[in-house]
Amino acid sequence: MTFAGFDGTGGAGTEISAQVCSKLRVPHVAVIGCVVVQNAFSVRSHLVFDSEWVNDQLAWFQAHYDIRLLNIGVLGNIEFLAAIVDRFPHCRIILDPVITSGDGKHRFLTDREVGRLKGFLTHCHLVTPNIPEAEKITGVTIKSLSDVDSAAAVCRALGANNVLIKGGHMTADKAVDSLYHEGNVSRFKTALVPFRIHGTGSFLNAAVSAFLYRGRGLKASVSQGRSLLATAVRRCDRLHPVLRP
Repeated sequence: MTFAGFDGTGGAGTEISAQVCSKLRVPHVAVIGCVVVQNAFSVRSHLVFDSEWVNDQLAWFQAHYDIRLLNIGVLGNIEFLAAIVDRFPHCRIILDPVITSGDGKHRFLTDREVGRLKGFLTHCHLVTPNIPEAEKITGVTIKSLSDVDSAAAVCRALGANNVLIKGGHMTADKAVDSLYHEGNVSRFKTALVPFRIHGTGSFLNAAVSAFLYRGRGLKASVSQGRSLLATAVRRCDRLHPVLRP
């Protein structure tokens, strides 16, 4: 089950999760916590749904489906995460702690909500922040891979079982994602593209979740999820690229 926002462009949130799961032939249902008004370039606003209505979605799926794995993206309201953990205590949770939009200009969680978010990391099988999100959660300024290691250590101290810090925001010609699991760190490198694509975080989380559902190990799921994302990026529409500064 994916819990995230609805993106009318189909490039992120519950929409991209449904596409990825369909591609990988993994059964999928979605709960929508908010609608995000955006296009391929930026987020304009978001509308958070009523808590009672969201809880009704959760209860309906809980009653009729055997939910084994939860992929969580944009929350809109930190209380929704509390409701998820309460209803599905034995599910593996893959959490993308979305705090702002990809360009950093639109905020989905307040500083107070980010503080509360830290208390839920212990319930997560995998937490997948990008560099700005890792900085906000841990207080570590990230300029190098050693800083990434320090931020991951803080996440682990907060209770996160496994951490994947996505390195696409670091200034370099390659993005380096770092996976911390079972006392080890695995680095995954990808050449950066000269334009911005929204929804890559949602895509990757959906793919990792799908491969985990199919029985792959965590490292293999991350590796295969990144490979699938790389294939999608190569095939994406480049008619209106957003050039990197």
